[in-house]
Amino acid sequence: MDPVPMPGFGSTATNNGRETAIISSHAALIILLIKAGRAHHKFQTQQLEGVRSPNWPTWHARFLLEQNINQLLETEVSPEQLAQRLEAIHKDYLALSDREQQATHWPDYYADCLLPQDHTGDIV
Repeated sequence: MDPVPMPGFGSTATNNGRETAIISSHAALIILLIKAGRAHHKFQTQQLEGVRSPNWPTWHARFLLEQNINQLLETEVSPEQLAQRLEAIHKDYLALSDREQQATHWPDYYADCLLPQDHTGDIV
């Protein structure tokens, strides 16, 4: 697997003479989801002039796939499959009580739902 440098996360390892952070796939996925959320907000603000995008799952799926989410998930998913999964996760998240939503940061919830239950991989 190619190194995913993440300063300030986890421990470090030397890879070809350079230090690289070792983080869990879960943490990397959380970071990627936050990045996608920020990029989508920018898209809505600049391209859609503040209008909320009803097609956000497709937009996010394409963005996440461009950022190699398949490497983190250790499986190949199509844009359509990922968009459907994101929409289902979003509905489940919205079904949580306000208290549960406040206790669970959305990227953590989405990452938990996207990664296989037995996944424990680290990214170097």
